This record gives sequence, C-alpha cells and structure tokens, in this order.
Amino acid sequence: MACYSLHIYVDFPEGRRQVSVLLLTWSHSGYRFGVALPSEQTEAILAGMVQGLEFFGCVPWEVWWDNPTTVATAVLEGRQRKVQPRYAALASHYCFDPRFCMPARGNEKPDVEHSVYDLQRDWATPVPRVQDLAELNVYLRSCALAKRDHTMAGKTQTIGELFEQDQQAGLLAASCGAVSSLADHRGALPIAFSVMIVIGWLWQLFSSSRQTQKRGHEKQTEVHE
Repeated sequence: MACYSLHIYVDFPEGRRQVSVLLLTWSHSGYRFGVALPSEQTEAILAGMVQGLEFFGCVPWEVWWDNPTTVATAVLEGRQRKVQPRYAALASHYCFDPRFCMPARGNEKPDVEHSVYDLQRDWATPVPRVQDLAELNVYLRSCALAKRDHTMAGKTQTIGELFEQDQQAGLLAASCGAVSSLADHRGALPIAFSVMIVIGWLWQLFSSSRQTQKRGHEKQTEVHE
C-alpha cells in the first residue's frame, strides 16, 4: 500500500484553491483511497489514515513513510527513526509495523509520480466543484469505489479482484482487537479540522502485506499473547 499527499484544485463557493489530499494505496492491487485534509498536521494525517482503514476494512502488516516530520521526528541510523508519539500509538493500536524509506532513495518510491498523475487526471479533471470539505470527500470516495472495476495495464484481474487478495493477506482490524469502535479512535485523536489551505509537500508510505496464511497466524498469535 502506498500513501502520499498531493494537491488538487477545487472550486468552492468562495473561489478556487488548492487542497491537500492524502492517498492510501495498496501496492499489489493498486486500490486507492483519497481523503481531503484541511491541513498537513499530524492530527489531520492520522485522522485520514483511520478513515482509510475504515474504507479498506483491513490493515497492512507494514506501513512505509518517506520520513515526513509529522510521523518521524528524527532520522537516526539506517532505517531507525524517532517516531512521532501519536503515530506510534496509532500503529500499536492497529497492529501494523511503522517503517521508513531510506533518505534520497528514489527507487524506494516508484509509484509516486504515477499515482499523482492518476489522481489529478482521473479525480480532479475537470476541477471538482463542491460546497465544502465534506462534499469533496464524498466525491473522492465515489471515485475510489468506481476504480474497483478497472483493470490496470498488464493485469488480467480488476483492481477489486486484486484487492480481495490484499484483504486476505492483510490483517483484519478486528482480528487483533484493534477496532471495537472506530469512533473511539476519533475520540482518542485530537482532531482539529480547520481551513483547507495547503502549502504542500509530497510523501509516500509503502505498505506491504504478507502473502501467506502461516505468517498471518503468527502475527495474530503475537498480538493476542
């Protein structure tokens, strides 16, 4: 799964402006979820991740970031990072392993430009016209659902069919006791959605799901112990 932030133009009643969109993408199926954020603060990013996990209905074993300071406050030796405490708490709650790309390694982020182009072409052309952030997110969700029936170049199965394999390999949130009520998550996160003004930078998270049932049982056993 890949997650990265980009910016699209949106027409609101008060005029056109750029909006930050957080994308979460499964690397195997290419299935994407996009949510418009009012800011790029940690609280907004974590809230967007929670919405994405709700949408997908499963959790990846590993989540890879490209070292944004909102989730990694310091780059240490190798892949070691000082993880932002609230992000670390979210990772622990959902039972995924927070991982980070090596700095200045473009080969570890191969899908960024392609995904940015796809979103801008497919979801933001023509420029969306909405009343507010809530309506924009309804539109982005509908775009994500529509992609399930598409078949990517070089593939014989649809994105939705490939995503079923991602779901089987991923960790169901309920299986590790991570989600009894996602509303409780939102209550635990100090979410302060404000004005949708974006300065914007691009990051990627890469998440890999383990493909064998055996390793899935091992992970679930560790969590329950």
